[in-house]
Amino acid sequence: MAQIGGEDVASWRACRCSDILLGMGRFKQALINGPVMSSLIPIRLRSMILPMLGISARGARLEPGSHFVSDNVRIGSATFINRQVFFDHGAPIVIGDRVSVGMRATFVTSTHRMGGHHQRAGIGSWEPQSISVGDGAWIGAGAMILPGVTIGAGAVVAAGSVVTTAVPDDALVAGVPATLVRALTDDPRPALSRD
Repeated sequence: MAQIGGEDVASWRACRCSDILLGMGRFKQALINGPVMSSLIPIRLRSMILPMLGISARGARLEPGSHFVSDNVRIGSATFINRQVFFDHGAPIVIGDRVSVGMRATFVTSTHRMGGHHQRAGIGSWEPQSISVGDGAWIGAGAMILPGVTIGAGAVVAAGSVVTTAVPDDALVAGVPATLVRALTDDPRPALSRD
């Protein structure tokens, strides 16, 4: 069998086809996740370069070290993305305006249908689902947002939470899996007791 770079041609072609289907080739991915997301590029310049490479992020502040597996990501204006945030490749990820995303948060858009005991995540069972984050939301450090989740405007996801279902507007969720802690008001200060 023919070889390219130590790989057989059939596996290389299959890999290239999946890159094309996912919308981002290896070179483009290496360019984004290498120099563009490194500390070498000033933050303001980064938000201007990413749209040229297919990632809508104009007016956003992206700290170095985040990882994009796809260019199917839209990040709103005045949004802050901290270090080492992971963006999966399966389906679109849309993050609204004025959102804050803590370090090492993960946006997972890929899942599989449950298979039999011989292979639980069966071949051909891939089911990508999009993620949406509303304007003004706050995703805490290390939070994981799973496929198909919508996070409402003004919602807060506590650090380390795993979000498996939709989060309403102006809600605080926490835990594994994340559950509603309380509804949020416009006044961030806790209510004082008059006793």
